[in-house]
Amino acid sequence: MTLPTPRALLTTLLTTLPSSPTPSALLSTTKTHLLTFHVLFPNEFLPALDIIDRKLITRLVLSNVPTEQVTTTEELTAVNEPIDPDAAAPGTTSAVTAYLVRSTQPSGRFTDAFGAHYRVEPVAWNCTCPAFAFSAFPAGGFGTDEGGTDDGEVDEGENIGDGDSVKFGGLSRGQRVPICKHLLAVVLAERMGQGVEEKIVGVEEMAGWAAGWGG
Repeated sequence: MTLPTPRALLTTLLTTLPSSPTPSALLSTTKTHLLTFHVLFPNEFLPALDIIDRKLITRLVLSNVPTEQVTTTEELTAVNEPIDPDAAAPGTTSAVTAYLVRSTQPSGRFTDAFGAHYRVEPVAWNCTCPAFAFSAFPAGGFGTDEGGTDDGEVDEGENIGDGDSVKFGGLSRGQRVPICKHLLAVVLAERMGQGVEEKIVGVEEMAGWAAGWGG
């Protein structure tokens, strides 16, 4: 009997969580899976639920992108790049999203009135908080990981939902999946369809958040 990889196990657990769960669903198998998440992530799970409950997650959606700033299929052809047949037609843009999670810690002396924000990237599997950095690079790790799909292969069972969502672990490699409460909150909130506020922003504001300057 072959045991599933940690990524495959976590993805399976996440997939079983219903979108927009009903009270009856929460009282059945969903409750068991949530308890499993609590066992696997004892330090992050409850704080992640607190973030969702307090609606501290903001999904930034880029809008009004000038057409000339978007790489079209003609431009790809000019540089002999492969064309994705499912790509958007020339002149159209796809939504660019990012996630901000407001810190649950009290504002410090030098923080603004809105408190600190951490940028979360579920696809790249990254968060700008210190806890994620310590999780990704633990003491004594020497920058290596314990095997995994270093050749670019994808473990079976990693796709979440309908296939267009992120995988648990995103684009990171290796068997161990670094985590923090902000990243776990975003993944759970998007899966369950609640606790996320959406904000339409322009290019300048999106660039400001990406650079760490804020909106």
